[in-house]
Amino acid sequence: MSKSKRIIFWVICYILSFLSLFIAFPILLFSFYPYSIIAVAVYVVAIVVLSVFSFRKNNPKQTILKKALFGVMLVPIITLLAILVS
Repeated sequence: MSKSKRIIFWVICYILSFLSLFIAFPILLFSFYPYSIIAVAVYVVAIVVLSVFSFRKNNPKQTILKKALFGVMLVPIITLLAILVS
């Protein structure tokens, strides 16, 4: 992929992930009160840490971290789909 397509791909991934987290968070907050706040905090920290490490210039394990980042970004989307189905 070209550089502009990669940037657009990651921007769309971030937008979809945070949009689904924004929609699913109130439902999770009222369903699993103390644990949902901790889970969202851990999720945000994981996204920030993985983003910083995967988009560094001189990173030898860049593809592994980007795959892990993509997998972590799928968690709120899958959670939202599970909430909508149930």
